[in-house]
Amino acid sequence: AQLGPLSRFATPRHGWVRAIRQALGMTAADLGARMDVTRQSVLSLESSEIEGVTRLDTLRRAAPAMDCTFLSAFGPHPPPAA
Repeated sequence: AQLGPLSRFATPRHGWVRAIRQALGMTAADLGARMDVTRQSVLSLESSEIEGVTRLDTLRRAAPAMDCTFLSAFGPHPPPAA
């Protein structure tokens, strides 16, 4: 109940990495430079996030490059309606 509705944590259509990168006004090349990888590697990261196959260690590297903290969590299902 303290978290509020879990729907507010729904993954953006194009994934969190791309959504945050774009909100910050960063290009894929900008993020790549901060991560010390190529623009293509960032685009691959974004694609793999959409596919659900991104490695957690990669997300942990991307987060500080966007001045973020990486969080991974489980949330409870809402109780069944009575």
